[in-house]
Amino acid sequence: MLKKYSILAVFAIFILSIVSMTIYLVNDFRSIISPETIALESIRDKEVEEIKPKEYIWIEGIVKREQKEYSYAATELDIRLDYQDAMKNRDYKHYRIDVENLDSYKFFCINQVLKSKNILYSYYKVDGLIKIAISESNRDLLNDALKEIKKYKIDYTIKEIN
Repeated sequence: MLKKYSILAVFAIFILSIVSMTIYLVNDFRSIISPETIALESIRDKEVEEIKPKEYIWIEGIVKREQKEYSYAATELDIRLDYQDAMKNRDYKHYRIDVENLDSYKFFCINQVLKSKNILYSYYKVDGLIKIAISESNRDLLNDALKEIKKYKIDYTIKEIN
């Protein structure tokens, strides 16, 4: 009999706790959706609506602007000519190295190798192709640099320019 009452007491406590939690949540929810809160939200919405048209006027100007039915072709060209004055003093041979499928990693490696060997060079790149103009009097130094570039698995073609 005692067992029956203890189970009934536990069940009653469980039901009371659920009812009290429900009442607490309903009261808390009512405070969130009070008339004052709704009034503040409507005022804030009106303020946002008043601000929006002023912020987006520049977009309307772009839309209404007349656009030409053509556009000029634009290509990206990057040229570097650092060694022009230094070439006047020494007897150099000139080479051109072409590297295809150039990405930023390969470009960085090539620049670092040539700078570390103090080789005078300039380059220009168009899309994924870079053409490097090298002026060097020491062919062995150039070969060392090219071997180092090969270590980075960079394929190139070299051509002597007169």
